[in-house]
Amino acid sequence: MKPPCYLLIDKIFPVVKILVAKELYEKYGKTQKEIAKGLNVSQATVSKYLKEERVFDKEILKISEKISKKLAFALNEELSEEEILEFLCTTCFELRKDKELCELHGIPNCNVCLNLYTKDFCERNEVTKNIEKAAELLEEISLGSLIPEVRINIAMAVKNPKSYLEIAALPGRMIEIKGKLKRVSDPEFGASKHMSGILFNLMKKYPKKRAVLNLRYDKKFKEALESLFSIFYIKRKTGEEKLKKLIEEGYEGEDCIVDPGAFGIEPCTYVLGETAVDAVEKVREINRKISEM
Repeated sequence: MKPPCYLLIDKIFPVVKILVAKELYEKYGKTQKEIAKGLNVSQATVSKYLKEERVFDKEILKISEKISKKLAFALNEELSEEEILEFLCTTCFELRKDKELCELHGIPNCNVCLNLYTKDFCERNEVTKNIEKAAELLEEISLGSLIPEVRINIAMAVKNPKSYLEIAALPGRMIEIKGKLKRVSDPEFGASKHMSGILFNLMKKYPKKRAVLNLRYDKKFKEALESLFSIFYIKRKTGEEKLKKLIEEGYEGEDCIVDPGAFGIEPCTYVLGETAVDAVEKVREINRKISEM
């Protein structure tokens, strides 16, 4: 009898390490020595990973890819060992809770993992459900010119997140179909590095701002925005400043953050809320006000 966590270690994690090594090497430009240190393996092993051309089981590969991209990002960002271990253990439990390991595990009618549901995972579930509800509300609204070229995403954090891996968002964002928004996937933790990065940094000082949603910004929206909410305007000198640093330097708890954009950077309004649904309600007010003007 093998527990499902053994399945992750024995079948999935070996594939994850191969994919992470390739991601760090090809996307982030890490050396074999740096990769070896991050994965706690020898440089010779990393060299072997990079040459690996095996065709993996479809289900194992699907789960491994889900983990590897986030793990590679975490290693590149030099998150602490404790944060990375927490991410891996949390991911394992979520895979078990969502029954994604059941087919590989091969025990029919088994509900052991569901019965182990804890308070922490209840909170994470509440976050994803809130994002789903927020997305449903957005699908009912015609936002028109408020939809940015980069598309809309919604992010929401658990209380007191330790890293961006404890902030959920929509992979692939929301797409526009015949003037209406549609989400193409379910919320996932660690799915949006950009939105999560904004939220994680401002929550250090304003922990109640747990959700953020992005809209297109135009100067013609300024009057409507200011009539409804407090606004923090980012002041860019060039287009190369880090957004999170600009926010850290001037943000004082406003309802919205406006990035005027720069060359290659689309002007954007970040609408903040205590929950994802709260942020969408503010978007509904903004949209109604702009329609009336």
